[in-house]
Amino acid sequence: MDVEKTMEFILSQQAGFGSRQAVFDERLAKLTAVQDSQQKSIFDLIQAIRTGAERQDKQSTETDQKINQLTENMNALIKLVDGLVRRDNGRPSA
Repeated sequence: MDVEKTMEFILSQQAGFGSRQAVFDERLAKLTAVQDSQQKSIFDLIQAIRTGAERQDKQSTETDQKINQLTENMNALIKLVDGLVRRDNGRPSA
């Protein structure tokens, strides 16, 4: 067995491994940066959705309150008009 050729082979393999490892490290750094950016974007999106949902809940509650108040007002008006119409069977008072 030729020791020199074996040593050259090992050194060549180590050099190749080192250069491939550098490429992998660079790719990993890029992927990590992309992942961090995507993670921040997802967090921002979740916050925006949460804020929108809270705003929608508040508006829905306000709308419900306004509809309830309008319903009460309409019922009072109907009662008033109904009382006026029923008085003297709907004939104008003299």
